[in-house]
Amino acid sequence: PYTGNIIPPGQISPISLAILQHIPLPTIGNTTFAAAPNNFDEDQWLLRGDQQLGDKNRLSVRWYRSYGITPAFLDESNYLSQNTGRTWLNQSESVTDTHVFNANVTNQVLFAFNRTDGNNAPIYPPKTFHDLGINIFTDDKPQLYVNVVGYWGTLNTGDTNRFLRDEYQLTDTLRWTKGAHQISFGGEYGKGLDDVTNNFRANGRFTFNGGSSPFTGDSFADFLVGKFNDFTQGAGEYRNTRFNRMSLFAQDAWKVRPRLTVDLGVRWEPFFPYTDLNARIAAYHPGQQSTRYVNSPKGVVFVGDQGVPQGGFPITWN
Repeated sequence: PYTGNIIPPGQISPISLAILQHIPLPTIGNTTFAAAPNNFDEDQWLLRGDQQLGDKNRLSVRWYRSYGITPAFLDESNYLSQNTGRTWLNQSESVTDTHVFNANVTNQVLFAFNRTDGNNAPIYPPKTFHDLGINIFTDDKPQLYVNVVGYWGTLNTGDTNRFLRDEYQLTDTLRWTKGAHQISFGGEYGKGLDDVTNNFRANGRFTFNGGSSPFTGDSFADFLVGKFNDFTQGAGEYRNTRFNRMSLFAQDAWKVRPRLTVDLGVRWEPFFPYTDLNARIAAYHPGQQSTRYVNSPKGVVFVGDQGVPQGGFPITWN
């Protein structure tokens, strides 16, 4: 569409020119190669102790921790040379007490705590898409994402996010051997949290693909004139959920004959829907209009609307 396949300078997007300040010239043909340091260091610790308390009790304690880190990197002269900084924590503790009542009856109590905590923290570019002149929302954690098919591929300076999960567990199991029967009774209670802060797609993503768009027919030329064939933007993912669980059980391993054992059991486990500290939970009630978010479609309701409990729907006891 251009005389001599030359784009007039006045039609080249100043936004594209600003981004090109951080892209080096091709090294071979129309291809640019880039590499970034990608180091990963991890430390692991494990402690365990066992103590016999008199004739009836045995106490076991276990502590485990794993922590890894990848440093962030961003070359200001070449945004393709980028690595998102990451940290990862995996930690668990448990305390177990085993009590022997007699030769046929024992009881075991377990308390455990588990944590996983993953963080992605890139080095931010000094300007967002909005700062460069694009009329879109951008948050306070800048990210540039530009895909030019057939040329440098994807320029991505990285998402910012954190995924934290804590879980507490308490179990109690009584085991009783009587004749041909090995009977167990027990219960479990657990609670935890799941906190997510993730700006995935919140700052917008542009793709230029000349072969799939009716513009110049070339991906890089489309980029220069600012004609993208795909734009994606989301709201990110943010939640602070809390959850509980509970169960009771009974089991009998009955040795009917030396070569035949029958396992019988029953378990009761009600379902508690998770809740969110900021009530960010939706449900579907056909025909009902939300009074909390009046612009939502009919049928889509939220915690705080009539008939919508904290978990979105009632606890299931059966």
